[in-house]
Amino acid sequence: MQELRKLGVDDYTFVWGFSHIGFVYYEEGLAVLTKHKIEEDYSFIITHSKNTLNWKTRKIVGAKILINGEPINFYSCHLGWWEDETEPYRNQVDNLIAQVNQDEQFFLMGDFNNDASVKNEGYDYLLSKGLYDTYSLAKEKDNGTTVLGEIKGWDDNKRDLRIDYIFTNRPIQVQSSKVIFNDRNKPMISDHFGVEITIQ
Repeated sequence: MQELRKLGVDDYTFVWGFSHIGFVYYEEGLAVLTKHKIEEDYSFIITHSKNTLNWKTRKIVGAKILINGEPINFYSCHLGWWEDETEPYRNQVDNLIAQVNQDEQFFLMGDFNNDASVKNEGYDYLLSKGLYDTYSLAKEKDNGTTVLGEIKGWDDNKRDLRIDYIFTNRPIQVQSSKVIFNDRNKPMISDHFGVEITIQ
């Protein structure tokens, strides 16, 4: 757990985890940023590989915070692809679910690299673990598209995709789900867009 005051940002704390070197030079990782006090933080690997020089190595980071006295766990996720033979997607999901705090409410957020419109693959496998897609629960929502056409890792893609999600382990009241950082709702900052939800 770290504070951002040294970076000139007050009243935030964050958890950061280095996952792997990507594109030869870049330290790729995950983070959870919050204005709440972090009660507990988490970091664990869900792939067979634990080598940070292997771009397929996947780490998850998380933070527990209290909201109205209730502990809620937030996990930042970046998973691989369904068809990967060396790092099977099912194994990544199984390891993720085995290590999250099942006794408390949790949210799994991030890039899951599986399109919601493709049946009997990664998205359906995630739902089979008892997860709820907050996009599906939302009373108000946009089209949910988080990737437009071809990007790295989806080199031959020609379609709009929904591969970035916020899942939870309990049915909750979700007022809205919106795609952000797509140049319509906040400036674009990545080839993936973000997802923002409002909970009642």
